Amino acid sequence: MKFFRSVNNARLFAGTWLRSRQIYLKQLFLLLTVFIPAVMWGQDNNSNTIDTAKHYTHSWHALSLRAGVGIQKSFYVEIGPSLVFNAIDYREGFGNGALYAAFEWIPSTNIYGAKIGGEMGQNLFMGGLDLKILTDNKNNDVVITPKIGLGLGFVNLYYGYNFSTNKYPFSSVGRDQFSIVFNITKKYFK
Repeated sequence: MKFFRSVNNARLFAGTWLRSRQIYLKQLFLLLTVFIPAVMWGQDNNSNTIDTAKHYTHSWHALSLRAGVGIQKSFYVEIGPSLVFNAIDYREGFGNGALYAAFEWIPSTNIYGAKIGGEMGQNLFMGGLDLKILTDNKNNDVVITPKIGLGLGFVNLYYGYNFSTNKYPFSSVGRDQFSIVFNITKKYFK
């Protein structure tokens, strides 16, 4: 009997201790998310012994055509202009990014809309964010889609998660989104 009482007391103590520390853990999390990036950016610029003018071997930006297909419960297509940025660094690999606007259409239910967004990547890893306004002429929805994936800049494969601001009014637009996107410009093929 004594053993069960001590286990019970230990559980009560642990629960009380954790509840009293939750506010401290929230404050600690906030402090760490603010100060760790600040410390990381605090490195002195003079510590780099390589001349930064000779550091980048090649960088450019260009206007391109963006075209993509994907699935978010239903097949969709997108097309529009994008401004792509690329840099090749002999020490750290290649980086790329794009700012874009596109028209998105879901043919199965005739839902369409405008999309703006940005994406960036280092070597093969990509990340991005879309903001789109969809309609079927009866319902409207604003959808925010953060996405991650793999890509080379001119072709990117993404997984995204759709956050609806109108409780997902369209049956053909789900939460999960898989897509392949092409940024087509002559500069990639020179």
